[in-house]
Amino acid sequence: MENEKPRPCRSCGQWMSQELLDEKNKVKGKRVSEALKEAKNKGEPVGRPRSVLYVDVRGLSMAGFTYRQIATQLGVSVSTIQRAINATMERRRKM
Repeated sequence: MENEKPRPCRSCGQWMSQELLDEKNKVKGKRVSEALKEAKNKGEPVGRPRSVLYVDVRGLSMAGFTYRQIATQLGVSVSTIQRAINATMERRRKM
């Protein structure tokens, strides 16, 4: 590691050795993990937000709309509608 060239840090632009960059990333990763755990414990949603509400999809489906019509009305893809309907069916099977 002695012959290693310094590299710029992506976040601050400072030139650092790979060892320092690795250590900095470990600390950052720990902070992120702790923040996610704290958010989960508080009951806050963590992760990517849902693009469509399953209740809306299920209601439109029960009203007789096709997957394509529901997707157009909600502004999402047909595969998103299929995934939402399959997820609600899976939940009902588990009950």
